[in-house]
Amino acid sequence: MARICMFCESWQSGGIESFIYSIITHINLDNIKIDIMACFIDNNSIFYNRLSKLGVRFIELSGKLRSLKNNKIFRNIIKKEKYDVIHFHLFQGLSLYYVKIAEQEGIKTRIAHCHGAGLRNSKTKFIKLILHNIGSRTWISSATDLWACSVQVAMFMFNKQYKKAKIIPNGIEINKFLFSQISRNIIREQLGLKNSIVIGNIGRLSSEKNQSFLIDVFKTFFYKDNNSYLLLIGQGEDKDTLKKKAKRLGIEKNVIFYGQTQDIQGVLSAMDIFVFPSIVEGLGIACIEAQTSGLPVLCSEAIPNEAKITKNIRTLSLNNKYIDWANMIKIMINENQNRESNTELIKKSGFDIYDVAKFVYLKYMEQ
Repeated sequence: MARICMFCESWQSGGIESFIYSIITHINLDNIKIDIMACFIDNNSIFYNRLSKLGVRFIELSGKLRSLKNNKIFRNIIKKEKYDVIHFHLFQGLSLYYVKIAEQEGIKTRIAHCHGAGLRNSKTKFIKLILHNIGSRTWISSATDLWACSVQVAMFMFNKQYKKAKIIPNGIEINKFLFSQISRNIIREQLGLKNSIVIGNIGRLSSEKNQSFLIDVFKTFFYKDNNSYLLLIGQGEDKDTLKKKAKRLGIEKNVIFYGQTQDIQGVLSAMDIFVFPSIVEGLGIACIEAQTSGLPVLCSEAIPNEAKITKNIRTLSLNNKYIDWANMIKIMINENQNRESNTELIKKSGFDIYDVAKFVYLKYMEQ
């Protein structure tokens, strides 16, 4: 039986966790044993209990994201467990040091799989970027395989070695995101949005996802059409700040903080347009899901070309004014009154989770 470890710095309810969950639930677990290891693990993650029931074991290191103890604990665990494969899910170069430790401990297959195309904005971002570049250049050779979810991500993480990276699309179970008129009616009825315009966004409520910008855009749109609502799906550290901003702008009754949900098909079906103004984005799986649902999508330049699949997606610079974004939203809604299935386009673009999971599984079973 193959012993597999999936490593990520923290385990919460974000995009990396969603990808790992999708992979695990679409491969044959009869011949492999999977552990998920992280410096910090949130037991309340929407994926934690579901994966635990499948026999996946969670291993927490120190419980702190930035602790020197993590390296020592990690080394001791992999020395004891003797994994065949460690699949590292990373978003910055310093984390490649864990790959170096795995090499030193004789782990045969060490997959460095990057999911991020940049670092979060902060006062120390410049210093973190220097450390990222040092880490990437120093320890990249310790990986046996380089994977990334887009070319843009590969260039960020692997520098001059990016051409050696295998691009692994963040696959989705396509049929779970198809438009449903029944789901649309139910969600809109529940929220009192029966005849309203609904502008939607799905993602962690955090600075890099840029919902603050989206609230400013919505305020401009709302002044043109006060029968409109902004539907924000997700949780995150910026939630309270965003709520206060909506209240300060006088639009709090029309900004809906829906929280996390397992019914992504339903909330996508309820929307009239998906707006994705991220500052940094590795791929933007929510953008893929929205296109699968037949939604028009307006996104920032941070969204990589791999995620732009259908004819109903447009890009605007974050340097454009709020009124430019608001006007484009209006135009796109008017142009896309009918929802069409994009099943074949999504599948042909490589985003079918069954194909992605098969590739990953075969790599695990090469041992």
